[in-house]
Amino acid sequence: MKFLDKHSLNQLYRFGIALTGSPQDAEDVLHTAIERFLRKNPQNIIEKAAFIRTIMRNYWYDEIRKQKNHQAHVESLQVEHTDTDIDKDRLEDIVIGQHDFEKHWQALQAPQRELLYMHCVLECSAQEIADEFNCARGTILSRIHRLKKQLKQLSMLASKGALS
Repeated sequence: MKFLDKHSLNQLYRFGIALTGSPQDAEDVLHTAIERFLRKNPQNIIEKAAFIRTIMRNYWYDEIRKQKNHQAHVESLQVEHTDTDIDKDRLEDIVIGQHDFEKHWQALQAPQRELLYMHCVLECSAQEIADEFNCARGTILSRIHRLKKQLKQLSMLASKGALS
């Protein structure tokens, strides 16, 4: 299969890391998703990588639901219907050092890591992300806004901690 080249597999693997927060879990999720994709062998799928990402996401969320201690995570996935003002700062413009980034990355929940990865690394628009998550564009914009505020707050706390 031509679409499963090294570059595509690396992108899917990085998506898996963004989704799970762990290289080992990312390998498992990617392996399972490719296995399920090949077993189904869908002929009419145009965006195969997006389809595999959906399989990865669904599989990971199923695994989380199986673990009772992740109930709060499952509840955070519910669609919100509130619109908020989006400030002019772009998420990509928030500067975070490598060390701080690693700490902040672990502090984020799986949906936040996934959103950050799709928006900043894959450079998907809010509408493209909304289409993939099957929710409203405004919901994605709200989540991006809250993620920006959270990252700014974490950055400010880290810089104050470094100055002390």
